[in-house]
Amino acid sequence: MNNACFNDLKGARCRVFGLGKSNEALISYLDKKGAEIYVSDKRKSENEITDVLQNKGIKKARVLPYLDTVNTDFVFRTPSLRPDAPEILSSTSSGAFLTSEVELFFEVAKGKIYGITGSDGKTTTTTLTYEILKRQFGKDNTFVGGNIGIPLISFADKLNDESITVCELSSFQLMTVKRSPNFSAITNISENHLDYHLDMAEYIGAKCRIAEYGCERLVAYDKAFNYVKSYAKRLPKDVVFTSFEPLNRGVNAYNGYICKNGEKILPIGEIKVPGKYNIANFMTALGLTDAPSEVIGAVARVFKGVEHRNELVCQKRGISFYNASIDSTPSRTLATLSCHANEDITLILGGYDKNLDYSELAKRLNNAVKRVVIVGENKNKIKSAIDSCAGKDIKVYMCEDFKEAVMIACDVSRQGSTVLLSPASASFDMFKGFEYRGNEFKNIINQL
Repeated sequence: MNNACFNDLKGARCRVFGLGKSNEALISYLDKKGAEIYVSDKRKSENEITDVLQNKGIKKARVLPYLDTVNTDFVFRTPSLRPDAPEILSSTSSGAFLTSEVELFFEVAKGKIYGITGSDGKTTTTTLTYEILKRQFGKDNTFVGGNIGIPLISFADKLNDESITVCELSSFQLMTVKRSPNFSAITNISENHLDYHLDMAEYIGAKCRIAEYGCERLVAYDKAFNYVKSYAKRLPKDVVFTSFEPLNRGVNAYNGYICKNGEKILPIGEIKVPGKYNIANFMTALGLTDAPSEVIGAVARVFKGVEHRNELVCQKRGISFYNASIDSTPSRTLATLSCHANEDITLILGGYDKNLDYSELAKRLNNAVKRVVIVGENKNKIKSAIDSCAGKDIKVYMCEDFKEAVMIACDVSRQGSTVLLSPASASFDMFKGFEYRGNEFKNIINQL
């Protein structure tokens, strides 16, 4: 598919599966371009879809029953729908081109695109990269979007040849892309989303697509790059490694500084957000941006992190309450726990089961926490892992709902201790997203 096909969408017949946030923006874009649009969503009734379209001022789009077929030029899938789903295969069997909101953006966007993916840290790294580039080149022509919550296509028409877009990209979004960002980064790769992907090989392969299709530079943590070498079909000429070991070429954190190609760029002490993983996030942003040290330092001194990521909510009853609702995998929880070494911790775990292994997390809880409160769909799976792997000194409390879990965590904690929401699980069994879970945690705490 070439750029010209997407630059003239007038009269193009487009089937859109899913009416989430990104596809609402997509439909608005297609409508403005004069496309003929058919919308389907298996979770919404035809009346609900019609109401959404009318509220968006979209009058030409037609609602199509989910399993009905129609001949179209393009089929746009929502990220949560696998490209090999039966409804997708049925809709593309007559030759329609399968694509998505992100892929359309990559085809029509002007300027330079910086893309970040990874199992952990991609939202913070995306935000950091955006803040650095915004400070370097100005806010009027620097944009951020993607999996971070802002549909990319919503600002596509605002871009010019001098524009800069920073985007966070999930494995779901990357599965079918045929064009890479100009500058790409893979923060790290660990077990995730195995409820969606067939196996780790498919998950890793999706992540590595960010570097395969015309990428000018790839920034990757040294261990993640081993995956890229195995899975990517093509590699960019410019590869920047990040590491906590000495490097002559690349970005590394060593002896109190983040260095690039051996030159000291940023004193680590200037980074306000805690944790080794945030140092890694800064290294990735430095590798992507080529910003001068004064710009990097200015951002480091004011950047306080992103909401729901080891966020200090408040201190009450002599207890510190932290919200890390974004922690949807064991590796994320372990990274957050590393920021709270030697604290008396009550950890809230559990949620939607993404078919992940909790044994390593359970083993490492021995020296990290005093009490664990478990709730959610996978609570018995986590409890079983703790029973098998963790020490007997850890007190475990099982709960039926989220509010009960938070209240029990408060009740069993003492003055000077920390209550940490770091679920190591997705939120979809109880909430629409991790933001809703984190906000509910904060609401409960603030009402104490």
